[in-house]
Amino acid sequence: MVFSLASPVIANQEEVSEKVLTQEPDTKKLLWSFELEAPSYGSGAAADIDGDGKPEVVFGTYYNDEHVYALNGEDGSLLWKFKSEGGPVDTSILLHDLTGDGQPEVVFGDSAYGTLFCLKGDGEVLWKFAGQSGTDSPPAAADLDGDGKIEVVYGTMKKSGKDGFVNVLDGATGNPIWSVEIPGHIQSEPGLADLNGDTVLDVLVANWMGDGKLRALNGKDGEELWGFETKDSVYHGVSIADFDKDKKPEVAIADRNGNVWLLEGESGEPVWESKLTGEYDGAVFAPTNLVKQSGTKAPWLVVCGQHLHMIDGRDGEIKWRNEYGKNSIKRGVAIADIDGNRKPDLVFVVGTRLYAVRAKDGKEIWSEELRIGDKPHEGAGAPLILDLDGDGRLDIFLVMGRGLSDETRPQNYGRAIAIRAGKGKPDKGNQWPTFRGGSQRTGAAPDSP
Repeated sequence: MVFSLASPVIANQEEVSEKVLTQEPDTKKLLWSFELEAPSYGSGAAADIDGDGKPEVVFGTYYNDEHVYALNGEDGSLLWKFKSEGGPVDTSILLHDLTGDGQPEVVFGDSAYGTLFCLKGDGEVLWKFAGQSGTDSPPAAADLDGDGKIEVVYGTMKKSGKDGFVNVLDGATGNPIWSVEIPGHIQSEPGLADLNGDTVLDVLVANWMGDGKLRALNGKDGEELWGFETKDSVYHGVSIADFDKDKKPEVAIADRNGNVWLLEGESGEPVWESKLTGEYDGAVFAPTNLVKQSGTKAPWLVVCGQHLHMIDGRDGEIKWRNEYGKNSIKRGVAIADIDGNRKPDLVFVVGTRLYAVRAKDGKEIWSEELRIGDKPHEGAGAPLILDLDGDGRLDIFLVMGRGLSDETRPQNYGRAIAIRAGKGKPDKGNQWPTFRGGSQRTGAAPDSP
């Protein structure tokens, strides 16, 4: 079904539409939607931010809207919205308990102006940090140094045409802890992991339009541990797991032209290199992600370009590839068992169509056309997978719309959409509530590899 921009099937945030989209009428229906003035290109996130025992979804919007919205997961009603300082909110949302009070805070960047905001669950400002430049970098969070306090890590774009920065802030106050300059735009999300076994989580960042180098930075002070030269720019970050079961992490990275590597986390030395076939230059824009395998097998690596590729984490062999035309799969995949067979599935958007396929072989489970208007350049941010309405089954959340930054930006429009995914249960580890699966941005859902 193609949704008209003024479609009467969409509830006006006061009633939930039960209109079936197409297939599987018992499990896959429109849950709710919310009208916007622009799409969301950074990923949203979901958590219980108001303490009512139910999840809320939080996301930022592009030019012509430029807010952060918090919607109640059960019906899409508005909890609050927050106006940016003037730029779009292109950064993905971080929801994490930064103060230790048991409630998640909301962290995001004003992309053009560069301010990083931290809001309380009710939408009030807890702190803000004036970054050195604009930012599209999805912030990450963890206790880097083991002192029991959470740090927030994010990157900035180039400043005056020179270097970008990686900033580490105290999560409770926003006070800076350390900052280092990195060539290029740091538009990637930092990946956080203990690379050298010193119990400190280190920071992995790539760059766009810089020197094409992946850097591992010591989580204590930002000192460079190692650097690995990719063959081109990298927009998003890394995937991290113990691929060879030696109790040390390895790091997967893909550059924009489809070169993929697995590196030793301690040294940055390559384990294997793989080259995607049939990709045009610049198509590999999306983040990689990890699919857990049974037993002691290495996880598989999902790499998105013009095509969807599944790579064996042991040796870089491409297990299967799905082709979806000329559009790049820009925002990557979300991973969960959505059809209830206890095996992981992939959910992603190509253009304006939402797909669910099996991770094992790429076979399509279902797909839905979600176009909402008649303008070109419609697209969507990364999807989330979780139980939004408390019925014990997984749902999918995403924001669709038309978003340009040129003089036509007043023509932008958007819609937040929640649909029922299938028979999958929201078991431990079987949800995808935030970009890259978790706050450390490792490419795997919590409790996965």
